[in-house]
Amino acid sequence: LTVLPLGGNSITRDITTLQMEEEEAERLKKAYGDALYEEDPEQEEEATCKLEDDNRIIKVADLNNIIEARAEEIVANVWNQIQLSGYEDKLLAGLILTGGAANLKNLDETLRKRSKIEKIRMAKLPRNTVHAPNNILKKDGSQNTLFGLLFEGNQNCCLTETAPQAAAPVPPLSKPEPEVHRTADIFEDDQELKEQARLARLKKEEEEREAKLAAKEAEKLRKQKEKEEKERRKREAGPSWIQRKIDSLTKEIFSDDDMK
Repeated sequence: LTVLPLGGNSITRDITTLQMEEEEAERLKKAYGDALYEEDPEQEEEATCKLEDDNRIIKVADLNNIIEARAEEIVANVWNQIQLSGYEDKLLAGLILTGGAANLKNLDETLRKRSKIEKIRMAKLPRNTVHAPNNILKKDGSQNTLFGLLFEGNQNCCLTETAPQAAAPVPPLSKPEPEVHRTADIFEDDQELKEQARLARLKKEEEEREAKLAAKEAEKLRKQKEKEEKERRKREAGPSWIQRKIDSLTKEIFSDDDMK
């Protein structure tokens, strides 16, 4: 089962872009809507329709351009879902349209062009027996969703009236005992909370001191390691160029031959 968020209401909302209310858009869709609208070449003037709310006149071609665009989108999405299901070449009995939007003129032809399926029928009324006044029952398929939900219902929703039962006697309520407030316990709890807070504060201060000492010791060790590393590098590198030069000059000036 796949549900697409598209339908006749989508077409109606699109028509409201011509600056009209949804009620007026629904009326024009039912009266002039055509999913494959073509103008009559014999007519000299373009067909128009009049709005009831403000007496404006719009072109039927403009109205059906909007309807046709949305109808093609709906049909394309429906056929895409059929293809995804893998049944596109197995629908030997054809397709069945139902619902209020299925009454749109030439909607079946639009679907036939897209799907290449010739057998497309319209289900306007369920096969189950429906008891309803003629002024309520619509035989155009617009109520088929409602009928389907009613036919699938398996719970008895019929209202049944039951005789009221006498209420059971209520026993008298006993008088509540006066509540005794023990202020001493409150103060004792307060002292206990203060003591807990003091101990927590002392513990926190002790932890902070230990953390500072640990950080100080770590810094001391880091500096000691840096000093040892510098001395090691200095020993490995040997005397600097200046030191070697001074040593060389010293040897030349104060050689053993000069000292004799």
